[in-house]
Amino acid sequence: GTMRSRHILFISVQGHGHVYPSLGIVTELVRRGYRVSYVTTPLFADEVSAAGARPLHYKSEFDTFHVPDVVGQEDAEAQLHMVYVRENIAILRGAEEALGGDVPDLVVYDVFPFIAGRLLATSWQRPAVRLSPIFAANEHYSIFEALWRSNGFSHPAQTPVVHAALTDLLGDYGIHTPIREFWDAIEDLNIVLIPRSFQIAQGTFDDRFVFVGPTVAAHGDDGAW
Repeated sequence: GTMRSRHILFISVQGHGHVYPSLGIVTELVRRGYRVSYVTTPLFADEVSAAGARPLHYKSEFDTFHVPDVVGQEDAEAQLHMVYVRENIAILRGAEEALGGDVPDLVVYDVFPFIAGRLLATSWQRPAVRLSPIFAANEHYSIFEALWRSNGFSHPAQTPVVHAALTDLLGDYGIHTPIREFWDAIEDLNIVLIPRSFQIAQGTFDDRFVFVGPTVAAHGDDGAW
């Protein structure tokens, strides 16, 4: 019979700046005959379907968690790091429930749900690609660490409540790597949707990083801004 078409899973978060930049890639993969599933929320299901992928739903923590309400609170650091972990767990569970035994051949995950992306790829023993719609991060520079520091926050892996939650979560998947090491690990292939010339520490990025620039899908004429 014919060779079955390869199945690629995209994992993103409920955010326009995360979903939209990936859709041009999805459209092209579908055009080339790949089958694409895409973890998202109902908010983006129509756009994902229009790009040719099958939307797999998860329920976002950010439907009820409002960052500005938390920023000024005493335990803001723990709360903000933990909502990030909970969102990743929601994405992870959504993907597992929706896919069941339909394991993809490749996992492409956005920088935000990287915990979900890496755990799924590891448990399925599949290769993974990290998709960065923002500044790239490597051993030399991380926009996230710069942002945490500017808020006076420590690295999430050094926040006790996060460290405990991730130790349990990773343990469920048979992963006993130190949390900081798991968090900071770099994939063999990272596709970055901002050109190299726009990057901070641009000279430090090796050939694991491919700077493709924007991949905007043709949407036709949307009329006015």
